Amino acid sequence: MAGSSTIRALVVVFLIGMGLIALAGMANPPSYNDAHVPASATQRVNVQRVVSKPLHRMATNRFTSSSSDEDPNQPHDPNFPKNTDIGLPEKEGKEEEEEEEEEKEGEQQQMESSGAVKEGEKVLIDYFVMSKCPDAELCEVNLWGPDVLRPLQSIIKVDMNYVGATQSGAGFECMHGPGECKGNLQQLCAHHLDDSNELKWFDFVVCQSATRSQVPNNAHSCATQTGFNYDDIESCANGPVGSSLLSASIAHARKQGAKKSCTLQLNGVTWCIHDGYFKECNEGTSADDLTQAICKRYQGTDKPTVCKS
Repeated sequence: MAGSSTIRALVVVFLIGMGLIALAGMANPPSYNDAHVPASATQRVNVQRVVSKPLHRMATNRFTSSSSDEDPNQPHDPNFPKNTDIGLPEKEGKEEEEEEEEEKEGEQQQMESSGAVKEGEKVLIDYFVMSKCPDAELCEVNLWGPDVLRPLQSIIKVDMNYVGATQSGAGFECMHGPGECKGNLQQLCAHHLDDSNELKWFDFVVCQSATRSQVPNNAHSCATQTGFNYDDIESCANGPVGSSLLSASIAHARKQGAKKSCTLQLNGVTWCIHDGYFKECNEGTSADDLTQAICKRYQGTDKPTVCKS
């Protein structure tokens, strides 16, 4: 009996000892160095940490402009931009505004390069010719004469200037001789004297061009046919007014870069040239082509009926 009691006492002591050892182990767990942990284990821990982050916080950090919801203990994902909005980013909005401004500027430049004008302004039509030139005759008599322009008079301003001429002292030298210089003077004076606003001066030019070999001697008959006083034209052409007009005309042609007869410009931009053949005529060469080119450049709402819709 004593032996059995001793054995039971030893068993109890052993169990109590094991329990004490277990309790001591729980109170002081062994420390492990991270170096002894496989890399894959560390990665799994990091992944677990990111995944364990509340989803609503991840969404908040990505799409709101406030950083107060960010968890400072979690690494920032560079693919999740901070301080952005779920709507249109401010930068993109500014870029769109800049693009719109560039578009407007481009349209304005295109309008200016094509010879368009601001709303309500008349379209300036400028002929650059020589009074004894066959190309001028073609333009003035056969293509783009006053009858083409009259239906457009409410939206146009017509001018005519002279190329192939130079000023020499008090006089002038012209490509086709002194007779052409005199014809240029006569035509400029007819324009200067015309107060009818009906392109009567252009009718005088057409009359002379139709018989250009007779310029300047056909001025008397042409003045009579078109309602001018011939003496007034001659007085102007032979005096300081005529000289001043031709001098200014030559300077204007040089400023506009016009060298060939016949050159037609719309609002200071070359529309078409005929110098033995057509060139730089991007919108056509016919009377209707010219009409519609003028209509396109006029920006007012009161276009004449000849302008096609």
